Amino acid sequence: MTPQQISGMNDKEYEAWLDSRFGPSAEERAEAAAQQGGGAH
Repeated sequence: MTPQQISGMNDKEYEAWLDSRFGPSAEERAEAAAQQGGGAH
């Protein structure tokens, strides 16, 4: 999935994507969120 697709998601979609890609690991999720600019809109 591209950063452009991720940036187009709403928060719930982004969370679901993180779950599917990384699972519930808070450390990996935080790292992914940092790479995507926090995923906040």
